[in-house]
Amino acid sequence: MLYTDSLALQDAAAPPTRIALSGVSPSVAQWRFVPGTDNILVLTFDGRLLLASSAGKDPVDLGSAASIDGIARGSTSAIIERPDGTYSIDLTSGAQTLLTDPPNVAGFAGTVTPLTATTTLRQYAQVTNGATTGTEIYRVLANGTSSVVYTSAATDAVLQVCTSPSARYAAVLIAPNVAQNPYVTTYEYPVPGTVETHIIDLDTGKEVSKLSAFDISWCQVPIE
Repeated sequence: MLYTDSLALQDAAAPPTRIALSGVSPSVAQWRFVPGTDNILVLTFDGRLLLASSAGKDPVDLGSAASIDGIARGSTSAIIERPDGTYSIDLTSGAQTLLTDPPNVAGFAGTVTPLTATTTLRQYAQVTNGATTGTEIYRVLANGTSSVVYTSAATDAVLQVCTSPSARYAAVLIAPNVAQNPYVTTYEYPVPGTVETHIIDLDTGKEVSKLSAFDISWCQVPIE
């Protein structure tokens, strides 16, 4: 079930408010706030993508979906995984655009992270002779122009990619030496025993910092 809770001091004693999505399954698999509005984008357990007010009334059905990859800060453009591909959906009009792989990019496509309304970060696993040789993260512009901003080692796993509010930097969460890096289960969300956060300047593709930590505040959801 999905609840909202006020951060106002005068509401500190008030109980959370359940969002009852009228006429649909109440079970929520994923959700995101829509920037600049009081709307919430919801993916139900039965695979329906819904746009509803914070009260849950009269949700708009946007069709079937497998996951919500994210909504770019300051925009109403959502990246959605559907059974037939990855789409950018304008949540003000419902118009959607199929995302295609940029030219001259090889590898198996993975998660797409919205950077701005027209720019995305995309992961591609590199495979040689059946073995993964690393993951490359590209910044892809609206015209299809792409550039590599990060490359992981073959022994490492990319857990999550998050963007700074300014869209100038990316945080890449890595599980180094993943085969010898067992998960710690004492957290609410189990994570590998060693996790690194690499901060990348997206204008230059250079790493500006590496932290032995995770759960950076730029990430709008926990590691999934």
